[in-house]
Amino acid sequence: MILSCFRSIWLYNSQTHVIQNKFHDISLRCVSGMNGNCLSAGDRGYGGCVILWKSSLSCTVEPVIVANNRVSIVLINIHGTRLLLCYVYMPCDTRYGRDNIDIYNSVFNAIIDSNLCNNVDHILIGGDFNTDLSRTQSPHTVSLNNVLVNS
Repeated sequence: MILSCFRSIWLYNSQTHVIQNKFHDISLRCVSGMNGNCLSAGDRGYGGCVILWKSSLSCTVEPVIVANNRVSIVLINIHGTRLLLCYVYMPCDTRYGRDNIDIYNSVFNAIIDSNLCNNVDHILIGGDFNTDLSRTQSPHTVSLNNVLVNS
């Protein structure tokens, strides 16, 4: 494993040691989509994402902290080439209305506002975008297309 990204880790930020204890020689950037420290009775875990990398890589990997619990970001420097790797877990696309669009847009804003976008050679955004691009009138699809066209 050189670099891996996962979503739906269903852990709280205070539990990231669980992942680190399962793997040797890894570092990670992990965010939890869940607030608090425990689920209420009958609740199901949700959200969050983690980027894992071998600690012994021949490049530097710096976790980037942003104020959004739906995106993990690391800055990778490979022999002077700077890559911003972003892994997202977007809210579900509601076919009607704009229920989750503010949350959806806040993830892109967190990436753009990270102040690193102007100082990198490449930006890679992956993850679960929770939209269907064939639904061209969906608020999520419109937002994603705007980010792709205007970035």
